[in-house]
Order: sequence, then C-alpha cells, then structure tokens
Amino acid sequence: MGPSVPFVVRVHRFAVRHWHQGGLIVLAWALALWLPGCATTGGGGTTAQGPRAGETPMTASWYGREQQKHLTASGQVYDMYKFTAANRSLPLGTILELRNPSNGESCRVLVNDRGPYVHGRDLDVSYAAARDLGLLTCGVARLYARTVGHDSRYDKYWKHGVPPLLAASDPSQP
Repeated sequence: MGPSVPFVVRVHRFAVRHWHQGGLIVLAWALALWLPGCATTGGGGTTAQGPRAGETPMTASWYGREQQKHLTASGQVYDMYKFTAANRSLPLGTILELRNPSNGESCRVLVNDRGPYVHGRDLDVSYAAARDLGLLTCGVARLYARTVGHDSRYDKYWKHGVPPLLAASDPSQP
C-alpha cells in the first residue's frame, strides 16, 4: 500500500511552494508511490502476473455516481455499491471473476448492463468492484476476466434459455 493521503497532501504543498527548486519532481515521486495498482501493463513490482488458464485480458474503467439510480440494459436500477459490470457482447447475467495483475486484487461481478462506449475499453465495472480491484485512483486498467457462471434470473434475455455464446457453439440447439 502506498503512502497515506495526508502524506501526499503535505508533499503537494511542499511541491507548490518550492516548484522552482525541484518540488515538482518530489510531487511526481509521491504520486508514483501513491498510485500502485493503476499500471495498465502490469510492469514492475512483484505482484504483476500474466493471464492464467481461461482468463481474457480486458481494458476496464469504472462508473459510479453519475449513473447511480439510472436504469441498466437489464431493466435494473444501477447501484454503484453492488458488484456489477457492463459489457457490449457478453450475455446479460454472466458472472465474471476479475483480477488486477498489477496488485493481485480480484472480485466477482455480474454483467447487467451494456457498454462501455469508449473506444479501447472492454468493460465498465461498478464503484464497488473498482474499489476492490484498486481502480479508483487511476480510472482505467488492464484486468484479466474469467467467466465463472451465470445468473438464471437473466434467462429471459437468452434464446431458448441458453446463453448466446453457448448456443452458437452447440449444434444440438435449434
């Protein structure tokens, strides 16, 4: 874990007062210590790990207060304190296990919305998931995702009660 917030505030004040004497270098150093889990490539440190079997790399961002209480694509009201996610192509109701390789944190989320609609991003996670994964300070990070199941409450969105990705690969389904 990086330095405490009061430490960073003190360093920032020092940097502002002494910017002409190299204070900005001190500020950059303090921020580098304070933002450890935000590396998008997983470089540096001993916690960085590559993908494990069955994991898919995804670029993830998070959304919170601006969407709070708005309807999701599944018709549910968005709650930033629940472990949910938005993806453009995964079936609604998919349960993903997400892992941040730069800090080793992981959590499970339920896909109940569509998005993100920003180029280069694959997944939007709720505030709760972002907090547990260490994404709050950086906003965007490279995560590894693994499908671990589905929630049967979302079967109404699936043709013949079978998730679309499974239906496409199963020739016995009509």
